[in-house]
Amino acid sequence: LTPLQHEYHYTGELSVPEPSTPGRMQVRFPL
Repeated sequence: LTPLQHEYHYTGELSVPEPSTPGRMQVRFPL
């Protein structure tokens, strides 16, 4: 999920308070 993580990272509109942690963002995605 490394390549997809980057794409979804932007699709999530950075719903995480810390953009430094893409891992947390990935979990909040309403896939």
